Amino acid sequence: MHIEKAFSIHWKNLNKNTVVHGDFTHFNILVDINEKINFIDDKSHVNSRLFDFFYFYSYLEQCLERCQTITKVDKSIILNKLEELIIKVCSYNSQTSFNNDCSTIKFPESWGLRNENKQLYLERFKERILIRIN
Repeated sequence: MHIEKAFSIHWKNLNKNTVVHGDFTHFNILVDINEKINFIDDKSHVNSRLFDFFYFYSYLEQCLERCQTITKVDKSIILNKLEELIIKVCSYNSQTSFNNDCSTIKFPESWGLRNENKQLYLERFKERILIRIN
């Protein structure tokens, strides 16, 4: 519930501004005692409005790959739920609109993901989301 609320708030903000958080991960979304969502540790830069959701997904996927205490089945369930949430919050009802946002993603020089080919992260993300968009 909190992740969906945080995503919704962030998506609304991104649709008003071209500056992204830049380090949007599960570690940088805080919920205070009054249930208010706070975003911390941003590395703001101009990018696609989809960048932060791509980064969140890729970062969590990387964390899950390293995790020894969550089963493969549960890891898959987590990623599937996250894919559905991204599509819902970002209102992607066509592959074209999703592809258009993906095509404007720019890779920052430094980021918190492993230093493999940055394009591979985007290709995996696109592939997983596109199969879910009707």
